[in-house]
Amino acid sequence: MLIFCVFFLPIFCQGSALLDSARNIYRGLRSLPEKEMSAGAKKLEEYLSSWIVSDEAKNISTDSMAPFSFLRSDNGTLLLLTWDFPVSSRKYFCGGLIHLPRIGKTVYLEDAGEGSSSPEQAVMNPSKWYGARYYKLISFSFKRTETYLVLGANFNDQLIRKKVIESMQVEKNGNITFGVPCFSDGRKRILLRYNPELNVSLKYEKERKRIVFDHLIPEQASLKNQYQFYGPDLSYDAFELKRGKWMFKTDIDARNDR
Repeated sequence: MLIFCVFFLPIFCQGSALLDSARNIYRGLRSLPEKEMSAGAKKLEEYLSSWIVSDEAKNISTDSMAPFSFLRSDNGTLLLLTWDFPVSSRKYFCGGLIHLPRIGKTVYLEDAGEGSSSPEQAVMNPSKWYGARYYKLISFSFKRTETYLVLGANFNDQLIRKKVIESMQVEKNGNITFGVPCFSDGRKRILLRYNPELNVSLKYEKERKRIVFDHLIPEQASLKNQYQFYGPDLSYDAFELKRGKWMFKTDIDARNDR
């Protein structure tokens, strides 16, 4: 049964109990009939939205949140929770919540899927979000506004896997924009799209203030832009933070870090 503390959830289900209930719902989603998946996903969101405003969310280790991905800014002003969920037997979407304790605001992230024809150029918002499960949160200042890069993965497509470098800006009133023009090459977000049978590295090197990732190429020149045939060529690219801008560097030497 997937019902836990449904009617009095804010009063009687707090902290770890909320999280345990959310985990139970999550484990059961994939076994639900398709017509019940949407309701199950909505119930999961309700439990997680109650959990993220609890005292436990302010102190819990971010490494102990499986099967969810949970990140907290260094100053504690932003909590970011992401996950994925089935919407049919063959299709998955991502879900997300951002909580801003300073102003007591919680924002829901709604996965837009492949709704944009140019996702690397699109400015998005919480109601139209390029979904991903985030695993790294990097804060920096851009035009004197609280700004972040988040590294994530989207494995919802069976043919193409994606890793994402997303830019996100949070204004003092809690308004959130995805797709900040902080990359030197003009893109709003960076997508690494590749063959799902391969592994692709995307990591942040804090000491050097740079994001390092595999350079991807097609198996053959004739397969350009057919990303299911892309994979690493054993060279690496990077974005380095310089005066508030992420500068693109190609073919970097990453041997000392591996």
